[in-house]
Amino acid sequence: MRVTRGPTVARRCRAGRRGGVSASRTAAHDRPYFDAAHETLEPGALRALQLERLQRVVAHAYERSTAYRDLCRAAGVAPDDIATLDDLRRLPLLEKATLRDAYPAGLRTCGLDEIIEVHSTSGTTGKPTPIWATRGDMDAWAERNARTMWMVGLRPGDLLQNCFGYGLPTSIGLQYGAQHAGIGVVPAGIGRHELLIDLIVDLGVTAVCTTPSYGLFLADKALERRIDLSRDSRLRVGIFGAEPWPESGRDRLAAALGVDAFNEYGMGEFLGPGMACECSEKNGMHVWSDHLFVECVD
Repeated sequence: MRVTRGPTVARRCRAGRRGGVSASRTAAHDRPYFDAAHETLEPGALRALQLERLQRVVAHAYERSTAYRDLCRAAGVAPDDIATLDDLRRLPLLEKATLRDAYPAGLRTCGLDEIIEVHSTSGTTGKPTPIWATRGDMDAWAERNARTMWMVGLRPGDLLQNCFGYGLPTSIGLQYGAQHAGIGVVPAGIGRHELLIDLIVDLGVTAVCTTPSYGLFLADKALERRIDLSRDSRLRVGIFGAEPWPESGRDRLAAALGVDAFNEYGMGEFLGPGMACECSEKNGMHVWSDHLFVECVD
C-alpha cells in the first residue's frame, strides 16, 4: 500500500453527477474538509501532536497491561524513553503471534465497565483477535470514517448503502462514520441481492460501499433483471475495500455501477475500515495521520 499524509490533500471530490444532495445545502456542506483543524495541520504541528499522543498511549498501555509492560521490559524500554517520534522503533513489535498469545484479553488496558463494543478478526488463519473498544475508541473510529465519507464527496442529503457484512469482523464503522457526518445510511449488509438492488433503485441511494467483487456481482444480477445500475439508479460514489483490486477494476466498477470508485483501507486489529482512503486524485491513499503513526518495517 502506498500512503500519503492526509492533511496535504490539494483537492477534494465534489458531489457529482445525478446529485443526491439537496438544494438546501449550507456553506458547511461545501467545506472541503470534515475536520479542517486536524486535516490541514502543518507538518511541525502534526509531528508534535503525534508525539504527544504516542507518549500518552505508551504510558497508558505500560501502566494498564501487564502483558505489554513485560514486552517493553524485555525490549529494554520504558515510557520515559519515548522522547521523539524516532523512538517508536524502540518499542516492541506487536506481531500477530503476540496478539494470539494474549487471547482473549491480555492486552486490554481497561476494565469491562469502560467497554461498549467488542469486535473481532475473522480467525481464518488461527485464533481470532478480540478488539475491546471504549467510547473513546468508537468516537475516534466514527471520526476517521466521517473524514473518509467527506473526502470522497459525500454530504448530508446523500444516502449510503453499506453492502459490507455486519458480522465479525464488521463494517459498522462505515455506518458510524457516515452518520457522524450527517449522511443517511441503509445498513443492507450482504445477501438477498434482489432486495439490495431494489433498495438502491427505489430509495435513490447515491453511494455504495462494499467489496469490489460484490459490487460487480450486484451489477451483474441487476442486468439479469434488465436494470442497469449505471443508468437506472442515482449511484455516483463507490467506496471499495477488503480486497485487492487493480486500476482496471476501477474502470469496471465505474462502468457497471456508474460510480466514482475509491479504494479504502483498514485492518481488523484496528476495528476495520477507517485507516486510509483515496481522494479525488486517486494517486495513493491518505492515512489519518493525527490518529495513526505509520512505520514501514522491512
